[in-house]
Amino acid sequence: MKLSIATFVFLTLTTLPGFSFGASEIVPNNYEYAGSSPGADVFLETMRGYVGTQFWVRKPRDGTDPNKLFCDSKQSPPFQQYPLSCPEKTFGVKETERFTIEDIMVAGVSSYGWFKVRFDSGKTAYLRVDEFKKNLYAEGKYSAAVYGIDYAAERSGWIFTEDPEIVIQRLRTKWLDEKEKTRQEEERYEKQRLARGGVRVGMTRKQVENSNWGKPNSINSTIVEKKKMEQWVYGDGNYLYFENSRLQAIQTSR
Repeated sequence: MKLSIATFVFLTLTTLPGFSFGASEIVPNNYEYAGSSPGADVFLETMRGYVGTQFWVRKPRDGTDPNKLFCDSKQSPPFQQYPLSCPEKTFGVKETERFTIEDIMVAGVSSYGWFKVRFDSGKTAYLRVDEFKKNLYAEGKYSAAVYGIDYAAERSGWIFTEDPEIVIQRLRTKWLDEKEKTRQEEERYEKQRLARGGVRVGMTRKQVENSNWGKPNSINSTIVEKKKMEQWVYGDGNYLYFENSRLQAIQTSR
């Protein structure tokens, strides 16, 4: 019969004199076993460092359901075997709430375990260590410019180290500043483009791009008797025609 590492550790530890698992007990820090690794040790030490720290869990967007991260249990759920499961119901917050991590229950140096948390309201619950790590907010996971601020913030994590409203407002300000900077750069480029003058037959592709015509909306290419013919489409009935990268004809609606 094959045993998982977590099960092996649990069975081994329970045979040690004077050792037992309790609701808030963890394996002693000086205990080592064959499944230990430097990476796991660092991870567990980082997680233990969160005990006593306050975090915020963000409310869901309007019209969406809460993310059920918390286990509503009066005592520590089982943590000696994986996958971890909550013996009671799970729940999520409907409004942004702050909580404090009071304890951590893990098996050895495994990342399988639970945080015991207490909300400011006094309610206690349990939060899986791996779910905490997975849902800890990290700016930049999703682009606010591409997906929008609310969507990007929601997909970047549910658990924050400070008030989520402050974080999201800071993100919104940063995004608006970047958007305004982009608008100003585009406006400056357009003014420079208009000041360059028009096009004339014989210009190279680069010279045309640097003129007030700028880059085309699209390019249609054709090869005729080893000659590369291009039609640059600008819209509104305006076209430029190139032969072997030199401008040969100009067609305008003006």
